[in-house]
Amino acid sequence: MATQDILGKAAQIRDALRKLDESTGFRTAWTASTQSEVSDFFGVSVDSVSSWAKKGMPGKKNEYRLDRIAQWLRTEGPWQDRTTSGPAADDKARKLKAEADLKEMQAEREAGLLVPVDMVERTLQRVADGLRQIGEDFGRMAIPLSGRDAQKRINDMVESIEWND
Repeated sequence: MATQDILGKAAQIRDALRKLDESTGFRTAWTASTQSEVSDFFGVSVDSVSSWAKKGMPGKKNEYRLDRIAQWLRTEGPWQDRTTSGPAADDKARKLKAEADLKEMQAEREAGLLVPVDMVERTLQRVADGLRQIGEDFGRMAIPLSGRDAQKRINDMVESIEWND
């Protein structure tokens, strides 16, 4: 059942409940005693209500709460909007998220906020090469250095590396 149909049916239910409340003066008009009364209320056949009962419609003889049945019809029963629950809805939600992510990425690319993968790879390779060179240079030192001397020597080595193309 389409969303518009469901909304129309919900409006009909609301109007019917208001009329019942006005005519009886009670909120107890939200109940029905038989499946026949339920079928009259929802404008369907008794066979439909019997089928709903077999599929899990809430209530039993003399205790059919129409508000609970209406809720069940919209969420679990035959009037549920299949586009907002279940596997199709999950697929739709994933598609909408992917489209939003793509638009966000395009906007970031246009704003210059994204760095191309090849540029990152080249930069990381230069860093790795520089660190390897520092390790080799440091390993060739003939005399051990104290903490401050070692730190100064490492800083000098890092500064001596060509980081740009």
